[in-house]
Amino acid sequence: MVAQELALRYPHRVERLVLACTSSGGAGGSSYPLHELVNLPIEEVARQQITVTDTRWKEEA
Repeated sequence: MVAQELALRYPHRVERLVLACTSSGGAGGSSYPLHELVNLPIEEVARQQITVTDTRWKEEA
């Protein structure tokens, strides 16, 4: 959002802007709530990150 704000305030300084790893947010596709990982044990953080970033990962039932 910082880059977008810069482009809005100083359009004469920005020729191009690439937004990568973004999400529209809201009910239609919000980003993963990373703040929920803060107090988890490191093993659980790793498991959560794998399930979010690797679509091939399947949880054992």
